[in-house]
Amino acid sequence: MLQHINHFLQEHRLALIGASRNHKHFSRLVMADYQKRGYEILPVNPNLHDLDGQKCWHSVAEIAPIPSAAMIMVPASQFERTVRETADAGVKTIWLVRSKTDKQARASAIDYCRSKNIAVIDAACPMMYLKETALPHAIHGWIWKAVGMWGR
Repeated sequence: MLQHINHFLQEHRLALIGASRNHKHFSRLVMADYQKRGYEILPVNPNLHDLDGQKCWHSVAEIAPIPSAAMIMVPASQFERTVRETADAGVKTIWLVRSKTDKQARASAIDYCRSKNIAVIDAACPMMYLKETALPHAIHGWIWKAVGMWGR
């Protein structure tokens, strides 16, 4: 998985599916931090037209050209459908940010991506792999390294 993470981080045009209007939502922290690092973040939320003045797409399929990589941060009820739509739109690397999905739905979504030759990053925090990340994310990464979860 570390190879997929490194490839993902080399892409600088990323869809963020599940971007929230709530400024305290984790998606907004990720969006702001990645943008500060020079990434072009393309927010996707079917219920929003813009996000603080930035265009927000209703689906990743509306974005032209389709980004090569996307992070998915949606509620469990939308998870499997969103993963399939993202894969079918042509995204090549998908980062599945931890959500409270049931294991069967998550496994089915991952299998679907792999059947389409899409690289999947499952459950790792997209912040802890960034260089010079904030202390809580650095600690998270350190813990994952200590217990052998880094890059798995």
